[in-house]
Amino acid sequence: MLSCLQQISVPSAPFETCYHGCFRRADYLHRSKKAQEVHLESCKKVVLEHWASFGRAFNRHYLPIECYRCDDAETMLLTMGSFSETAMTAVDKLRTQGKKIGLVRIRLWRPFPFEEFRQAVSQAKH
Repeated sequence: MLSCLQQISVPSAPFETCYHGCFRRADYLHRSKKAQEVHLESCKKVVLEHWASFGRAFNRHYLPIECYRCDDAETMLLTMGSFSETAMTAVDKLRTQGKKIGLVRIRLWRPFPFEEFRQAVSQAKH
């Protein structure tokens, strides 16, 4: 894929050529970003297959979007990563105070699981 890379000469070795991948011509950028998007979307299936395999092997199952105490929640916190466990504690404490709050945890960032996210937050008021 060297066609999208910038060819430059290095000052310390002026007769050697190296390639840097951060440069793309304007006419090529749109095509390469579209190709990246298509390939990234196809990765979701692979990720889900590997998560299922991991779940069978270790009995730990993951979903792109996970909900915690969202069944009757009017307000939902949105988290990602290790902060989610702390937020679960906060949700539990707020639930004991009578507040209808839940937690939506993003496990898969790219490609973003739009449909699963819409479904998870569909009943929230806040």
